[in-house]
Amino acid sequence: MLKTSRSTTTAIETTGAIDQHGTVTLDESFVGIKPQKVRIIVLLGDAAENDPDETPTDLVIEGIEQGLQEAFAGHTIPLSKMWEGIDAE
Repeated sequence: MLKTSRSTTTAIETTGAIDQHGTVTLDESFVGIKPQKVRIIVLLGDAAENDPDETPTDLVIEGIEQGLQEAFAGHTIPLSKMWEGIDAE
């Protein structure tokens, strides 16, 4: 008799490093997960550094600096006017 089972795949994203011997070391431990065999996808180079959901740090810093300069120069918008012209529906 052939048994079939349904399994659920869970994806967990973390970062790590590969040393000179090819050993992968993760930056954090997986607490609460039982010991088991896993599949690993390794993203190298540009793919690992350019997460499309993450704004580059230098761009974030640039935006914060610009915002502070505008605020100190008095170039502000009243909160009541910030949403004018934006269709939230």
